[in-house]
Amino acid sequence: MASIVRQKVGKYTYLYESESYRNEQGKPRNRRVMIGKIDLKTGLPVYKKEYIERMREKGIRIESAEVAPVFSVEDIRRSSLLQTGMVHLLRGISESTGLDSILQKVFPFIHERLFALASFLVCSGEPVSYCAEWLERTDIDDVGSMSSQRVSELLRTIGSEDRERFFEEWAGYRSEMEYLALDITSISSWSDLIDDVDWGYNRDGDNLPQINLCMLMGQESHLPVRMTVYNGSIRDVSTLEVTLEQLCGSMKGRNILLVMDKGFTSRRNINGLLAREGTKFLMALPMTMGFAGKQIEAERGKIDCLQNTIVSGSDIISVPARMAAPHL
Repeated sequence: MASIVRQKVGKYTYLYESESYRNEQGKPRNRRVMIGKIDLKTGLPVYKKEYIERMREKGIRIESAEVAPVFSVEDIRRSSLLQTGMVHLLRGISESTGLDSILQKVFPFIHERLFALASFLVCSGEPVSYCAEWLERTDIDDVGSMSSQRVSELLRTIGSEDRERFFEEWAGYRSEMEYLALDITSISSWSDLIDDVDWGYNRDGDNLPQINLCMLMGQESHLPVRMTVYNGSIRDVSTLEVTLEQLCGSMKGRNILLVMDKGFTSRRNINGLLAREGTKFLMALPMTMGFAGKQIEAERGKIDCLQNTIVSGSDIISVPARMAAPHL
């Protein structure tokens, strides 16, 4: 019959399973196996996993104290420190927004490497030549070598058709989730090597040529959906038709609501938007535009009316009875 025996060695007390038996000559003998020890801090028994598992197979439940691991100075010297928070945050964002599933669909063989490269750019803002060093300090899935040469090769594998397919899938997915806002911003540049950099109206007042970036954004998520660049000398009002064809051409057949500021306002743009099937829009009209003043005067008596009130989230909007504007 087995019993548990304690034996003190120095400052430690070890636990042994002791079993008495008789040998072939009938002489009494004792067999002892170490099964654990007493924790110095708590005074509770800490059993080996092998003993706990063996007793569990016999139907006997063994309670064992939990002991925090103790690391030596040498263990600490040989250890490494990895960054983890930002990468796990970005992973969660990519999954919750649907970006992760779109990347896997469009780039099934390189989506993890693209995620790693994008995470590096977001977290560090440094040139991609430092990506390999960043990966060594970061708790992220192993994606192989991301040296400067490997990153260049990775980016060269993504052609214009791949990018277009990604934007089509991503824009189609996000347009089902929320309204899309369209806006244009100008980026000043000293470069003499970018063809689209040109002189134009500079919103920031910089005495520099610029390039125009046009982007569709999710109204609620503020996520970029599609983007394109064009010559810095072109005004917002004159680019809408071409821009919509570039950004929204792949979303034909879907119901789209675009939100734009008054920089896009012109008779041609409004008539063009009204003619686009499946496209609704909200556009700010400057009061200097005669059409805007006439519409307000025509509807003034009907605007301030409960029946013509729209509640959208926390916003309360009074609108004319006729929401569809006529052609100008």
